Amino acid sequence: MRLFTLAGGYLTKVDIQDFFPSIGFRQVQSVYGGFGFPEKVVLLLARLSLLRGVLPQGAPTSPQLANLVFLPCDAEIVALCERVGVAYSRYADDLTFSSDRPISVTFVGQVVRLIQSHSFNVNPDKFRFLGPGQRLSTTGMVVNVAAHPERTLRRQLRARFHQAEKDPGSFRLEASQLMGWAAYVNMYDPDLGRKYLAIAGRVRNSPPISI
Repeated sequence: MRLFTLAGGYLTKVDIQDFFPSIGFRQVQSVYGGFGFPEKVVLLLARLSLLRGVLPQGAPTSPQLANLVFLPCDAEIVALCERVGVAYSRYADDLTFSSDRPISVTFVGQVVRLIQSHSFNVNPDKFRFLGPGQRLSTTGMVVNVAAHPERTLRRQLRARFHQAEKDPGSFRLEASQLMGWAAYVNMYDPDLGRKYLAIAGRVRNSPPISI
């Protein structure tokens, strides 16, 4: 997930329809082939990565393979956005575009054609055009001013780290999870992130509780 500060007050969201099921054997074979594996290995890996001929949702390999398959399309979308001054972010099948000016239907049409040229389709029911005064969010992040998680998650994290700070030994088994959340917070709020990272570090280094 790429985090960004909203360039202005306009946000457009585009959803790729059936993202994982749209990716089949030839595309996955091409990804593995690009790593230089022998042909037999490429064929074996491609078959192991698919279910009924497509990328299965929920498999640990599917998100990374899907991102690699979509990478050439990403590059073309980024180039288009740079030409017109639009910020671009993608999380799986959720594409988000932001600008300080209204995002034109012509631009969105160009994006759709790029996506279709790479054998993907968009979901017309999930287009979103948002402007000033509306709550702008993408992939769980509210971005009216700067990217940050929604309030409920922020409260949950604040309570969790407060408890861990008071009694680090009790959270020792959760040290890795706390470190991950702290790193996540550090991406959008470095000051708070450093505080959480310090707490997670104390939890990780705390002595085990004697029974």
